Amino acid sequence: MPDGAEEPTIELDVCGGILADLTEKCGVFGAVTEHSYTARVTYYGLWALQHRGQEGSGIASWDGQRMHSRVGAGLVAHVYDPGDLERLDGCIAIGHNRYSTSGADGGAHAQPVIDRDLDLAFAHNGNLPSTKALEAFLRKHHINPRPLNDSEMMTRAIGVYLRDGMSLEDAVVAAWPLFTGAFSCVVMQEGHLVAFRDECGIRPLALGKLEDGYCVSSESCAFDTVGAAFCAK
Repeated sequence: MPDGAEEPTIELDVCGGILADLTEKCGVFGAVTEHSYTARVTYYGLWALQHRGQEGSGIASWDGQRMHSRVGAGLVAHVYDPGDLERLDGCIAIGHNRYSTSGADGGAHAQPVIDRDLDLAFAHNGNLPSTKALEAFLRKHHINPRPLNDSEMMTRAIGVYLRDGMSLEDAVVAAWPLFTGAFSCVVMQEGHLVAFRDECGIRPLALGKLEDGYCVSSESCAFDTVGAAFCAK
């Protein structure tokens, strides 16, 4: 961690979920550790979640001072090379394997969704069958929802509250009632990682304990790959 950087904090809202049917796609993974290899942990977590999406993969990390990201089309093994993982420095990282459910496929709506102005990264598994409340909220705040998919709209909604001065944790709590559907998400800003899901746990989200931190994953199968102990889902 760079000299003078703040120690990361983590707020995990990870509650009980139920196993999704095998057709429920997209995978999310997030990790926070005491060292700067967290992107590698996230890479192997995404590798273990490859069956949840093959269209693209992305990782965003925070090194205590700035955000780094790498997103590409294709399988995990093809998107990243050793140089990418070196550049994805930081003790906090989130990742996503994409299987499109809304919006264009390919790289047009790749995740994590990044807001550089806020140093915000967001990854989402799920689908919002109704986005009426979310779209109305964005229009009220002078944001055009038409070119955005559901993940991007969720990111913008959280960003509205962040720009109002809320912490990331409070911004997620404030925006959560706008998200109608089945979802599990990881969102990162500066030294904070928040994981959250729909109230019924339809989209799974599991918490794991690393030797020097924590991780969250769409499926606990990723924990064996990264050496994490299962805590809860």
